[in-house]
Amino acid sequence: MKRRGRTITEFLKGDWTGPSSLGKDSLYAILAMGIVLGTGVILQRLLSNYHPDTSFLMPRGMLLSTLWVGVSLAAGVCEEIVFRGYLQRQLTAMTGHTGIAILLQAIIFGVGHGYQGWKPMITISAVGFILGVLAWWRGNLRAGMIAHTALDLLAGLVR
Repeated sequence: MKRRGRTITEFLKGDWTGPSSLGKDSLYAILAMGIVLGTGVILQRLLSNYHPDTSFLMPRGMLLSTLWVGVSLAAGVCEEIVFRGYLQRQLTAMTGHTGIAILLQAIIFGVGHGYQGWKPMITISAVGFILGVLAWWRGNLRAGMIAHTALDLLAGLVR
């Protein structure tokens, strides 16, 4: 598959062949979510069993929970386009190395969540790295968008 010289729209679409593509992307999203959740557990233990206090972000009540769905969808789609679609591709062009680009975009993604504290920034950078590898590997953003949205939904609605 040609990965260089494609527009963001082409990267977003990837090799869409119909509903079976959505099924594959959903399976890859589930796999990525498992890796993200496992990595989170490991990092929490390595970082002295921290449990980030993100209660100030969580929705309370039906109205805020409904709005959370919209926020999760917007974040899952928009952050994947910005970090994995645009920034990762630009950093690849600048550095000439995909691995460095994936690492740099992940760090920037983590720093962008600095309001949660430095330990969560490390975990969020790891999430960005996993999603960056997924975007590179799949050649599109769909699986990452599904995983990112689902992870955000779970974080806000399942307690």
